[in-house]
Amino acid sequence: MEQNYKNRWFGFTLAIIGAFLGIGLNAVIFFTQYDAMIAAQLAQYPLRTNWKIIKYLLPIWASLGFVGGFLYIFGLYGFVTERSYAYKISMIANVFALQFSFWPIIPAMDTGMTPYYALIFLPNALIYLLLNFLVGKKNFGRIILGLMTGMALVMSVINGTASLNIFWMKGELFYIIANPLHWSAGICFALITIGVMLSPKKWVRILAMCATILEMGVGIPMGIITTIEKGEFSMYLAAPAMSLIILLIVVIPYLWDKIVKPENLPRE
Repeated sequence: MEQNYKNRWFGFTLAIIGAFLGIGLNAVIFFTQYDAMIAAQLAQYPLRTNWKIIKYLLPIWASLGFVGGFLYIFGLYGFVTERSYAYKISMIANVFALQFSFWPIIPAMDTGMTPYYALIFLPNALIYLLLNFLVGKKNFGRIILGLMTGMALVMSVINGTASLNIFWMKGELFYIIANPLHWSAGICFALITIGVMLSPKKWVRILAMCATILEMGVGIPMGIITTIEKGEFSMYLAAPAMSLIILLIVVIPYLWDKIVKPENLPRE
């Protein structure tokens, strides 16, 4: 069967590591840190609703991390049996792993706890580079663009989670509307990241235009409001800023061609 990747045994090794992190280590961290993270938030912020975010969202994040781990198993099976989908499935697993291991780092560091989820996130960041450089054989520009869309994914989801927390604390309707919009943009950025690495066709650019405009439309007002309230630069502006850069890349043909190099893509 024709393969769209190289170094299958190296890919197999990366997939094994990813599966262990997504299933084994994820389970250990969740079951040992879940109650501790809730208690730490209650102790440091007794009048806030931060603990509710941990209580209700961390199990979902951990579960989706397990999905990433099982996708890695599917990928490693593909590498062993020389299936054409092996690299693609492993790439999708990596997107799951990166997204759902990053956010839990923030509340842990906020309360002075050891950010154990970094033990999943940082190796998966390295897997992203090795998988795409050495197995998928993608060019440098596509890998960097994938990193940028991945960062936009993470930051959009963080903005959505923060919106939900602010709504629970203040009851302002803007934030309950902003919450699903940020998360919707995040889902789009996940698809864009996968699309950039696996099949950077026209739909990727169209979806990127929609997702970046959506995130800027919701994120800029949220960032301005929180900047005024806190009297300092709001980190909620990071996602709109990254969205603007991505938007320029996908709408300017010269930048898209130079970064993605579509002339080097195989015809399907």
